[in-house]
Amino acid sequence: MLKVNKKFFFPKLFNYAMGVFIVLMVVTTTWFFSLLHNLPDPKNLAYKLQLPSIQIQDRNGLLLYEDLGKEAIRHRPVKYEDLPECLINATVATEDHTFFTNPGFDLKAMLRAIWINIRGGQILAGGSTITQQVVRNLLMSDEERSHRTLHRKIREIILAWQLSRQLSKQEILSLYLNQTYYGSFAYGVEAAAQTYFGKSITELTLAECTLIAGLPQSPAHYNPFIYPENAKQRQEIVLERLFDRGYISAEEKQQAQEQPLIFTEQPYPLEAPHFVMLIRNTIDQMEKEGLIPSEARKNGMIIRTTLDLNWQRLAEKAIQHHLQRLSQGRDGLGHNVKNAALVAINPTSGAVLAMVGSPDYYNQAIYGAINMAIVPRQPGSALKPFIYALAMDPNASNPLTAATQIDDTRTVFFTRDHKAYIPVNYDGKEHGKVAVREALASSLNIPAVSILNQVGLERFAAFMKTLGIQSLDSPDRYDLTIALGGGGVRLLELTAAYGVFANKGIITSPYWIESISDNKGNVYYQASQKSRKVLDERVAWLISDILSDDQARYIGFGKNSILNLDRPVAVKTGTTTDFHDNWTIGYTPSLVVGVWVGNADYEPMVEVTGLTGAAPIWHEFLRAVLTNRPNEQFERPDGLIRQTICKKFHPANQHCLETTAEWFIAGTQPDLNTLSTHASQINTHKTNFSILSPRPNGIYLLPTYSSPKYPKLPIELRNNTSLTQFKIFIDGVLFASLETEPLITWWQMLEGRHVLRIEGWQGNQLIEEQTVTFTVQPPLR
Repeated sequence: MLKVNKKFFFPKLFNYAMGVFIVLMVVTTTWFFSLLHNLPDPKNLAYKLQLPSIQIQDRNGLLLYEDLGKEAIRHRPVKYEDLPECLINATVATEDHTFFTNPGFDLKAMLRAIWINIRGGQILAGGSTITQQVVRNLLMSDEERSHRTLHRKIREIILAWQLSRQLSKQEILSLYLNQTYYGSFAYGVEAAAQTYFGKSITELTLAECTLIAGLPQSPAHYNPFIYPENAKQRQEIVLERLFDRGYISAEEKQQAQEQPLIFTEQPYPLEAPHFVMLIRNTIDQMEKEGLIPSEARKNGMIIRTTLDLNWQRLAEKAIQHHLQRLSQGRDGLGHNVKNAALVAINPTSGAVLAMVGSPDYYNQAIYGAINMAIVPRQPGSALKPFIYALAMDPNASNPLTAATQIDDTRTVFFTRDHKAYIPVNYDGKEHGKVAVREALASSLNIPAVSILNQVGLERFAAFMKTLGIQSLDSPDRYDLTIALGGGGVRLLELTAAYGVFANKGIITSPYWIESISDNKGNVYYQASQKSRKVLDERVAWLISDILSDDQARYIGFGKNSILNLDRPVAVKTGTTTDFHDNWTIGYTPSLVVGVWVGNADYEPMVEVTGLTGAAPIWHEFLRAVLTNRPNEQFERPDGLIRQTICKKFHPANQHCLETTAEWFIAGTQPDLNTLSTHASQINTHKTNFSILSPRPNGIYLLPTYSSPKYPKLPIELRNNTSLTQFKIFIDGVLFASLETEPLITWWQMLEGRHVLRIEGWQGNQLIEEQTVTFTVQPPLR
């Protein structure tokens, strides 16, 4: 039998045991220190959401668009006090019912999860508390989070325990509810509420709270947009847990189960699409110019714009309404009008309050994605007020006044290349001597060209440039036709330019971004007003007074036209001779609204003028936004004198037959002894109605192209009294009967000489008839 030498064995065994113990201690200590190595400090807790979204909001904080970019997310942090109780309770009952009492981890839940995983042979449950989920998502790296190991789990528990000692339960829960992923790119409960229900969390019902609270376990599987049945089943589980934990009664549970869940039809809204695209382009440019630091996008930019979403919707509604009307037309054939744009601006601040670039951004047939508010188009007569403003400058030699008599007779002008240019009024008539007030208000063409000829193209182009019109910066490219729309301008710029009249001679640059900040409250950009005085405020007031004078525009538009509102509003229309473009731009002291109507592909419209196309849209929008707002007056500045002058003279001896009162800039008023300004003979003959088109003995050329729609000649009347019906005969055949404004119809032109006879009726009695002869000639070859 082998005997053990106890003297050597036990010391040796002890040495081996000590060695093993030391090795185990070293391994354990190393492992323990590895747990603590580079352990994040909860004091440095911060959001680690990568590439958060860019929110584009209206002036009141309403969402216009959320730009997620390539890898961005939808994230909107909220304060704990703004969290609804039903959402807090549903989250705690579902994710961690011991949250308010545990030290950051739940040992019992962890053991239960371990047992479930052992029985299942794989990881089926995690047993993580809300606090553990917070530290895992906010303190651990992406790489560490991807390793589901015991090592990571213990580090997670240590961090959760530390965090529970440093933050209150409310702070931890707020972190959780603000950073948890709820599917559809939404991080945090506010983003989830907006994404799925289109509302803020403060508006959520119990049924909606429980649906959101159930999403984090598997956002993709429970996504209500994709799997509504799964989402409903998960919601009922959350309701059951709320009931089991005593948060809700059986009745509340049943009501929530029975409440229909109505999800937003547009989970990712795009309001005011053309305006939003303008904002995105502006942001890109600002980043290139270094006006916005690179970290702003990483922190989640919030772009507060100038747009008023309610006004935007009113603008869109007005455009849709009247384009539909124009598509039907008087004869059911339509007017070939597919597009329109509207811009509304505060003239004092320059803030763009509404911008519609087309009636349908997504309609490729009308090139709807093109923002017609920023595309240069010919303005027709819309530039005339600026020509008159220059001519009325009291510092210029021989300034015009509102009472100055100017010729509205056939005049030959010569262009830069020495070609003859003979402008014609829209009605084809000449009105002899007319006052500046009537010439501008009624948009007579011949006087406007004459005044531009005196002012000079260079001076006019320079003035328009100071007003922000960038497209007219090369006067050598234009001639006198620019007075009637010979150059292209942008609706946005022209609308802003009209603000110089509303804002007492001060031009303010338009802008569309109020501020740029991030989710942390850092402000990177704040808009500043850019204004300067460019026009005598007395001239600005006189232009406004003329453009708001319904009586003065009688020659061109009749009385009480669509341009008239229930308050002082200055307004000017513009129509190109070929019906490619028509405009209406009008303003009050605090609002300028411009409307363009036409086709993006430059197809001509059929029988549509500024009065029938753009003006009704302008009128409807302005009336809607001004409802219940104060009735503003154009504040008259000092330095203006109201004086009696002669309005009509006796044709034989020039004695004054009728006087009127007119406003003058001090120093420009006429001699009181004459009671006149540039006395002239005028025709005082009055008829019951006037034929505005065609003109007597007029000659009209057929175009070189042929089309079943073109060309048509406007037959237009003005009712000077109270006639109720007008019967129109062409070559002895009854063509049309007109009873209501606008008194206009269109005749398919035929080659030859024609006689137009119009009968004016009052009830069943023929009051007056007039005859006009005109000729239609073949096209020039």
